[in-house]
Amino acid sequence: MLEDAYGYTRTDIADALDKILRTSQFAFEDKDALWGALADYQRGKGDLADHLIGRLAHRAGCGYTLTFDRALKANRLFRLI
Repeated sequence: MLEDAYGYTRTDIADALDKILRTSQFAFEDKDALWGALADYQRGKGDLADHLIGRLAHRAGCGYTLTFDRALKANRLFRLI
C-alpha cells in the first residue's frame, strides 16, 4: 500500500498516523479502533487497513475476520481461509 506505492517505511507511516490521531483538527468515527489498529500495525505484519478492518469487525461482535493474507495469521483477530 503506502509502503509499496510511495516507498514509505512502516515507521514513517505509523509516525505520521500517530501525529494525525493526536491532532485536534481531525475527527474520526472510532478513534479507539484506529489507535488499536495502529498498535497492531506497529507490532506485527499486514497492512494498516487490514488491522483496522479486524478491529472494527471485532467491535461489531465478530470473533475473527477471514483473510487470505498470510501475514495476519499470528493476529488473534484473523483466520486464514
